[in-house]
Amino acid sequence: MAKVKFVKAAAKDHPNYGIKKGESYYWWQNNRFSPKRMSKTQPRASETASSDFESVVCGLLESVEDGVNYFKDVDTVSDDIESITSDIESCRDEEQEKLDNMPEGFQQGPAGERIQERIDNAESAISELEAINTDKEDEETDEDFLTRVKDEAIAALGNSF
Repeated sequence: MAKVKFVKAAAKDHPNYGIKKGESYYWWQNNRFSPKRMSKTQPRASETASSDFESVVCGLLESVEDGVNYFKDVDTVSDDIESITSDIESCRDEEQEKLDNMPEGFQQGPAGERIQERIDNAESAISELEAINTDKEDEETDEDFLTRVKDEAIAALGNSF
């Protein structure tokens, strides 16, 4: 994740970002070779992620936390878990492909180890997601059920990076 810096007052206009001189803004850069990014609002983790894997996982986590696309209806909880699991499986497969396409020497180096760690974390998240009980208990209200499943999904995703 990139370190985010806050500027109280812009010294000049930044029209590409809608920032005018004197306005406060945030800026971040993933590494010294990547472009500087700016925003009037504090960026979310998915925006500052240093890899595609982290960006997707953070985006899923944010979407689940916000209740944007998931866990709105008791009848679709299983589908929501399957969708999230499928997205993590796709990320894992992409990381595995990256690792497989690396020269053998690099696979044993820091970059290969980092990719292997992402694969392992994705496997762990997939196992945790698949273990979530998506059956509503008799004593659970719809709201309690949705909250329980959502919290378990957040915990599973949070452990994946």
